[in-house]
Amino acid sequence: MSSRSIISATLFLRFLGFVLGLQALPLCGRRELLVKTLSGVTAIAIASPAFSEEQSLISLESAAAQLRNGDADPLSHRLNYPHPGLRKRASPVTSFGSDLETVADALVRGMKTNASMTVQYGIDARIIVLKGIAAPNGSSFVQSNDVPITVFCNPTILARSNEDKMIQWREYCLVVANTVVWPKEEHPKPETPGSKLASKTHQALLEVDLLRDSEVEVAAQDITGKPIRISLSGETSQAFQHELDHLNGILIVDHAGLEDLPPGIAFLEEPFHAVRQKKTFERSIYQGNGPLYY
Repeated sequence: MSSRSIISATLFLRFLGFVLGLQALPLCGRRELLVKTLSGVTAIAIASPAFSEEQSLISLESAAAQLRNGDADPLSHRLNYPHPGLRKRASPVTSFGSDLETVADALVRGMKTNASMTVQYGIDARIIVLKGIAAPNGSSFVQSNDVPITVFCNPTILARSNEDKMIQWREYCLVVANTVVWPKEEHPKPETPGSKLASKTHQALLEVDLLRDSEVEVAAQDITGKPIRISLSGETSQAFQHELDHLNGILIVDHAGLEDLPPGIAFLEEPFHAVRQKKTFERSIYQGNGPLYY
């Protein structure tokens, strides 16, 4: 066995030992220890599969043009796990005008739950929409039936409540079913593109127990470019964090241990899971090292 193989095996066994040792810990303590454990995991990081042109997201301008022309409706279908587009960090909104208004209006009209965002429809733009009980007070957009709706463009978190105040939630996601179906007689591979994975209707959605910050202070812009500065708590905070995860390429599977995921999903996630979970648990905030508003 080569020295590189020995080192890799040693690192894996050390990490496995940590994971096995965490089983008896409560969820919050387990999460805290995992953050420390994964601090050195970049040494064995594995890059995500490269995007092909057909798997990349479309621009805000392209989505708006399709909606206006009626050639195709980008909101008529979702990207479903494990489509690689769901792992892309969305690009900022840099132009506030009719294109943004067209896409935001379509997002609102197409909402099936109280929270939505662009990436699930293959649109490369940092936009989150919260409505109803998930929308904060002072909503920046209101439907004709007076259901409160807030549109966040370029959202970021400025501050979070203390980690010991984190709240456990059981979440599901419309783009992640609890099974993965691959082509008949083809062995599944992590790099298998989503377009080659067989689709199946009426699948049950994956549910994951995870932790969210109880309160977050948020900076964003509305659809006119006007700055938003607001503190979110309760279900509003939870919904916002879920959708912000999506804009950053994070899925609910990243919050779970591999042992808690269905076998098909665990198989696809295993090569990348440690690195993705480290990113998920970082609880990052705006550090002033880039533009707050675009």
